[in-house]
Amino acid sequence: MFTFLCIVTVLVFASLIIVAGIHPVPHLVSQFELRRRSKVAKDKEAARQHRRELLLPDVYGAIAAKTALLLVAFILLSVVTFGWVIGVIVAVIGVLIYPALSNWGPAARLSDRIYTKYEASYLDIIEKMKPFFNVVRSVSVPKVERYHRFDSREELQRLIDQAAGILSDDERKLIVNGLAFKDQRVDSIMTPKSMIASIKQTEFLGPLVLSEIHELGHSRVPVIDKDIDHVVGVLHLRDLLSLDVKRSERPKRQWSQKYTMSVTTRR
Repeated sequence: MFTFLCIVTVLVFASLIIVAGIHPVPHLVSQFELRRRSKVAKDKEAARQHRRELLLPDVYGAIAAKTALLLVAFILLSVVTFGWVIGVIVAVIGVLIYPALSNWGPAARLSDRIYTKYEASYLDIIEKMKPFFNVVRSVSVPKVERYHRFDSREELQRLIDQAAGILSDDERKLIVNGLAFKDQRVDSIMTPKSMIASIKQTEFLGPLVLSEIHELGHSRVPVIDKDIDHVVGVLHLRDLLSLDVKRSERPKRQWSQKYTMSVTTRR
C-alpha cells in the first residue's frame, strides 16, 4: 500500500509540473487583424487562430484550476503517505520547487508538446464548459496586443481612431488621409477646371483682390492670361505677405521674377 501511495504521489507531482509548465503563447497577430482576415479574406487559419485567442483567457483559467487541484492532491497524498511530520516537509518542498521544475527546459518542452498535440480537443472542451471557466478565468494571460506588429492598414487605422486625447483631430485626419491616399483616384480629389480660382495677370493686386485671395484658403493661385486654358504662372501667397498694400501691382510682377510657367492647384 505504501509503495502504491508513493507511486501515486510521484505521478500527481509530475502531473503538477507538466500542467504548471503549460504556457500557451498568444498569437503575434492581433485579434482585430485575425477577425478581419477571417471575415474579409475567408482565411480558415485566421478564423481558427481568432477562436483560440478568444478562448485563451479560459485556457489559462483552466490551467490555474488544474494546478490548484493537483497541488491540493499532492499535499494530501504526501501527508497520507508519509505521515504528518515527513508528509508536511515533503509537501512544503514540493510546493517550493514545482514552479522552478515546471520552467525547466526539458519539462517545459514536454508540457508544450503535450498541449500543442491536444490543443484542438482542449479548446472544444473549454468552449463547451465556458460558463464554468468564466468564473475561474485567469487574468494572467500575457498581454502581447501592445507589442505586436501592424499587419494591415485597417489595423493601424483602428489604433489611430482610438488615439483620441493623444493625437489632435488635425493630426489624426492627416495620418488617416495619408494611409488612404494611394487608394484615391485623381478625379476624386482634383478640382474641376470650371471651379478653379484664378487671377488674371493684368489685374491689380489691391486690398480687395488680396482679401479675396486670402479667403480662398489656397497657398497658390494660378495666373491666367485670357482664360483658364491659358495659365501663364502661379502666384504664391507667401510672396504677397511682403507686398506693399499701398501700391497696386499686377500678378505678373509677383511671379515672373521667380517662377517658370507651371500650374499647382489645391483644394
